[in-house]
Amino acid sequence: MSKLVDGAFDKAYQLALDAGDAEHVKWARVDYLAETEITTEWMVWKPPTLIIIRNNGNTLRFYQPSQIVLDPAKLHKFVVIDGWEETEPWSGPWAPGGSRQPYLHTYAVFSRRAYNLISTLPRWAILLVTGAIGSLILNVFHKDDGKKKAAAWKQQQKTPAEQAKQNITERANASANQTKTTAAAPSPSSATKRQEKKKA
Repeated sequence: MSKLVDGAFDKAYQLALDAGDAEHVKWARVDYLAETEITTEWMVWKPPTLIIIRNNGNTLRFYQPSQIVLDPAKLHKFVVIDGWEETEPWSGPWAPGGSRQPYLHTYAVFSRRAYNLISTLPRWAILLVTGAIGSLILNVFHKDDGKKKAAAWKQQQKTPAEQAKQNITERANASANQTKTTAAAPSPSSATKRQEKKKA
């Protein structure tokens, strides 16, 4: 899909150069992986995306490949006649000028710095660190499983005689509990017994 969009973009740009009818338009391509700050600040999470930028980056319109016709001639015409004006610009608290835009800008700057730091590390170091973090997370979430496995392992390590002895003890305890429950059951009162004798 990216190659298809790139091809249509390049051909539309060439058509604009040949016709000379889109001198007010500046064409540019942004590398999603290299320019992490600007793509994060624009909340572009799914490349490729066609973006119409106006007012020094304060008015943005986004188009996914499924929303436009990827034909160079139609894309060229779309730009020349300002067909993008029919689309409402991005608005909301995260958009440029919104109440939360400063937080998004701070996050974008932090992401760029983190990416620049991580990109300097060798690949084996990244794999080592991510593997250690993943292992730590798994150990935290499965902390109780180790206790259950240990108890099951101890149970399996018992000899048949020990297991038979444990089963006998458990049955004896169960019988004793049942006997206590039966002995504690209320007996008929003396008044009830006298009433039964009168009836007889």
